[in-house]
Amino acid sequence: MLALAIIIWALIFYRIFKFLNKTPEVHYSYNYQKKYEKEEIKKDTFFIIADYRDPFLNKILIPKVKNEGKPKVNNKKDNSRTKRRVKKIKWPVIKYGGVISSKDNNKKIALIKINDKDYLMEVNSESEEIKLINIFTDSIKVVYKDEKKTIIKE
Repeated sequence: MLALAIIIWALIFYRIFKFLNKTPEVHYSYNYQKKYEKEEIKKDTFFIIADYRDPFLNKILIPKVKNEGKPKVNNKKDNSRTKRRVKKIKWPVIKYGGVISSKDNNKKIALIKINDKDYLMEVNSESEEIKLINIFTDSIKVVYKDEKKTIIKE
């Protein structure tokens, strides 16, 4: 039995010693390619079809198609009577300062500066040819020479 134990222990030490002193086997490969071929790159052409809903405008945008090589033909007749002449009116400088309202009656008075002159105006009152139409907390609506405009509070 002692001989069997010595043989088993000898095998165990032999395998450990063999495992620890094992030299790594290195395989060298000399398969180098000397020729390098240049690959051709093919151009990829594509079109984007953007027929989805615009999240900001909430509508589907239809792309405009350009006329290539087609001359434009204008079939409209020049009628000077149908053309409307729009006169640009030079507005005075108007600044809205705010609103004063009373608790007793629902009367609103607007603080308005027209050409650096201060005015207290009620609805439907007129100063320097400017008529006050409506008063809001953040803006006013005024009319000057039959043209309406909204002035925002500064």
